[in-house]
Amino acid sequence: MRHHVSDKYYWEFNGVRIQGIVEYVGAEGMITTKLTHLRCREPRQGDFVDLREWNEAQGHDTDGLSYGDYGVIDKVNWLDKGDVHICTGGASCYLGKAADKPGHAYVSISGGPFSLFYKDELEPTMELREGRFWNFRGGYPSGDNGQNYYIKRPVFKLNPNPRKYVFKEIEEEEEE
Repeated sequence: MRHHVSDKYYWEFNGVRIQGIVEYVGAEGMITTKLTHLRCREPRQGDFVDLREWNEAQGHDTDGLSYGDYGVIDKVNWLDKGDVHICTGGASCYLGKAADKPGHAYVSISGGPFSLFYKDELEPTMELREGRFWNFRGGYPSGDNGQNYYIKRPVFKLNPNPRKYVFKEIEEEEEE
């Protein structure tokens, strides 16, 4: 059975209408957040990034990598506060519940390529986009037991010419 979002104001799951943005859906139930201006302005794992202008500015149509029109946010504040790790190409997005943040989901992405940006290089579009996420049917990991969900999530637009992400050096302590 294909589960999908029927419009931008509610999530329809097995005939039940639930308002808001789905953060997680699976065997244990569903976690949603209200569809608010604030939620659509703060990027979370699993939200989409419009890469079309960035791809054009970077000339990615000629570099041999498979960049897509839309990326998926893999991690926020991953290496440092204010960074965003984005899968900029094809992705398989596993949707799980975040144990350390109630009401939030985590996304484990297989695919790539990935790029790291500063969060302030993302501009909220105040739009939602439908994408495919999956997890294990019934909560039981096994082969051929994946369940697909089509969920609408907020979209952010990446600045076409973002600042280059600078990795901070880790200072090593001298041994005595």
